[in-house]
Amino acid sequence: MECSLIARVNGTQVYLTQCDVVPAASLAREVTHILDMLRILKRTSMALYIGGVVLVGALVLLLWLSRSPQSPYLKEGGVDFKLATMYWTGKINAFGYERAYAEYKKSGDALPIKISHVLAHAFGEALYNTRGSSGIALCTEDYFGGCIHQVVGSAILKQGIGVVQEMNKACQGDRTGDTPCLHSIGHGLVGYFGYDVLALKQSLSVCASLQQERRGGCAEGAIMEYNIRFLTDSGPDGQPASRPVTTETVLGPCAELGDTAQNSCYYELPVWWWWSAQGDTAAEHELFSRMGGYCDEVSDVFKRRACYEGIGHMAAVSANLRQDTSYEFCKKASNDSLHRLFCVTGIVTRLRMGQADGFALMCRNPDFSPEAVRYCTTQSRTDFGLIDKLPIPVM
Repeated sequence: MECSLIARVNGTQVYLTQCDVVPAASLAREVTHILDMLRILKRTSMALYIGGVVLVGALVLLLWLSRSPQSPYLKEGGVDFKLATMYWTGKINAFGYERAYAEYKKSGDALPIKISHVLAHAFGEALYNTRGSSGIALCTEDYFGGCIHQVVGSAILKQGIGVVQEMNKACQGDRTGDTPCLHSIGHGLVGYFGYDVLALKQSLSVCASLQQERRGGCAEGAIMEYNIRFLTDSGPDGQPASRPVTTETVLGPCAELGDTAQNSCYYELPVWWWWSAQGDTAAEHELFSRMGGYCDEVSDVFKRRACYEGIGHMAAVSANLRQDTSYEFCKKASNDSLHRLFCVTGIVTRLRMGQADGFALMCRNPDFSPEAVRYCTTQSRTDFGLIDKLPIPVM
């Protein structure tokens, strides 16, 4: 399908056409047409000619990208963040948000969640490139909020700490709710301050000034960014260059943080472990078993609860919110009834956040004792930020 495109070069309108999928013959006609326009521009004005060359370079790139039978930013194992950002920036500029979003949604729906989340970050970066911080109003919660994470994070990273209050006000009226938006501010703060423990503590201090200290929100976003590093340059495979998981760092830096932040930190650890894994579906059960072993090393039962709830969160994500598969991952994580209960409550929390139907039915697990069912049901009705105040059930 051909689409008309009116471009301006130093105030002069230049008519070009562009297609979503361009056959070789059509592409040749486009190139010939473009070269003719450049010759006219060169005779008219050197300034127009130079501007035209820049414009044409961008359009030819977009034409080339559009010829790919599959999304050109997809690489084996994931999304090339830089290429995807360039692609969606071009799409939004050329065709507008609505059409670009429709294509983005179609592409993302066909991808595993780990890959679609990176795609959402790239789309968010493209929105920031084209709409600035106002792009926050165009983000949806698709693919676990990657878009809003990136728009808000990029605004803080690129505009500085002074924009935090503006972002915080935007969060109060954001259609995705204030928690995902505040989470995004946490990403931006770490991107701004840096990726060492001191910078993380600075970020958490700002978070505490924006939100009552509790699990989730800004603090959780800051810790996720410290671990996974969405706002840094991507690695050679186009994926976020997250910090490596080693035996020395596997529980860090949680013990160095304040008590409230520690619970958010332990909850976020499984997100980092899962993200850092190779993503081989056949090895997922082994991965959850390994993550359970990591959580077992946390001596304090309240913090260990947060860790296992984080495993449950990632079990739901990895299973695309399918309850039966999620529970299988929890069973792999631990044979201990209390730990398995914590894992299931993590699934319930993720299902509730994703507005999945029947999330509380997870609590009616036939493997659970009456006390476990009561605890899980209570937790399913408790605000996420207040879960840490629930007493540990006696099993």
